[in-house]
Amino acid sequence: MKCVRVYDTAPDELAPGEVTKRRMQDSHATYDVWWVCTPNGLVGRLSAPEDRSRGHHRVTEHDDTIDVPRPGAGEPANSIMVTGWPIDGGERKPGEPLMSWHGYIVDGEWVGV
Repeated sequence: MKCVRVYDTAPDELAPGEVTKRRMQDSHATYDVWWVCTPNGLVGRLSAPEDRSRGHHRVTEHDDTIDVPRPGAGEPANSIMVTGWPIDGGERKPGEPLMSWHGYIVDGEWVGV
């Protein structure tokens, strides 16, 4: 599936395969964060260096897409892992397992692992 960059779109308005960058602010800083909607409809946020997390996603930005590549030798993990329930998935029944998606965006294409 092609990864498509959209502009001025709220994360909960993303369609499967779309990504958007949004400005966020916390008590320490203002920074840009990438939001993704995986091919199976799960919305998640890519971590950024400014998140002060232990690791962050390396993102290569293009006008119409992004890349979140596989790591090279000796580099830390860079995969996207989103677990949840799709926004348009309807009501989740009690005991129904959550969905997940794991993979990368390579050359503007979603690649699951």
